[in-house]
Amino acid sequence: MDAAGAAVGAPARPRSYADLVAQTPQPIPEVEVPLRPLKMFEGVPYVSFTKEEIDRSAQPFKFFLVLKFLRRRPSLDNIRAFCWWHWGLVFQPVISAMANPRSVFVCLSNEEDFIKGFSREAFEIDGVPYRVFHWSPEYVEEQELAFVPVWIFLLGLPPNYYHESFLRNITLPLGQFIRRDNCTRCATRTDGARVCIKMDISKPPMDEFWIGVPNQPSSWLQAVVFEKLPQFCMHCCMQGHNLKMCSRERTKIQGGDGKLRKIWGRKDKKIDGKAGCSKEVGTSEVQPT
Repeated sequence: MDAAGAAVGAPARPRSYADLVAQTPQPIPEVEVPLRPLKMFEGVPYVSFTKEEIDRSAQPFKFFLVLKFLRRRPSLDNIRAFCWWHWGLVFQPVISAMANPRSVFVCLSNEEDFIKGFSREAFEIDGVPYRVFHWSPEYVEEQELAFVPVWIFLLGLPPNYYHESFLRNITLPLGQFIRRDNCTRCATRTDGARVCIKMDISKPPMDEFWIGVPNQPSSWLQAVVFEKLPQFCMHCCMQGHNLKMCSRERTKIQGGDGKLRKIWGRKDKKIDGKAGCSKEVGTSEVQPT
C-alpha cells in the first residue's frame, strides 16, 4: 500500500474539495438492546444500561478521534479535506461538529487510518493548533483525557528488538503501542527505536525499566526519552499546564496552626437553569507572610 492509501476495494480518491464533501456518509452498524420497563427513583423517571451494553454501543466508534482546537477552529470542509489529503487516509473521514464549538469528531473506518490520525507529530490545521484524543464513552467535552499519543525513543535498544510484536511487549510498562516510525521499521537508524504510544500523562513518566529479569547478566535497564511530553493538571483535567500553574479559583484560609492554606475549588455551574454544587478538590499549605 502506498502513501496515498491505494488498496483493494478502496474508493477512488476525490479530485477536489467539492468531490470530497459530496460523498455520502454510511450508517453506523446498529447495536440492539432489549426494550425494558421505565424505572422510577423517588418519583423521577430514568433509564439505565449495563456496562456490557455501553461497551457494545461504543464498538462502532472505536476508530473515532476528537480534535480540540486551541483557538477558533477551521471550517468543517477545510478540516475534512486536510485530514484526507495530509493524513494519507485509505477511506474518506466523516467530520462533524460537537457541542464545544472548538471540537470536531473525526470518524475513521479502519485501524490503519486511525493510527495515521492519532499518531500525527504536527497538530495544526490552517495554522490553528489542536489536541487529539481517542474518543470513548468516558470522554467529557469540558475536560481532557489523560491518555494521549506520545512519541518516545528507546535509547540503545538493539535492532533485533525492532519487530512490531517485540515493541508491543517492550512498551507495555509505558502505555499502549500505536506504531513505530519508518527508520525503526526499516532499521535504518540503529541507535534506538522510536515509537508512538498511548500513555497516561497524569502519572509520573517512567524514564527507565528492565528488559529481562532485573539484575541478571542478560538483562538491562532500558532508558526512555520522551518527546514533547504534555503537561496535565489533575485539578481541572486539562492539558497545557500543571497543578502549580492552574488558574482555577484559589482561596487562602488560615488554620488553627497559624498556617495559610490554599483551597482549590471548581466554580459553580448551571445545569438546566439550576446551580450546581462547588467541590473542593485539593489543598496545599502556604506559610503566612
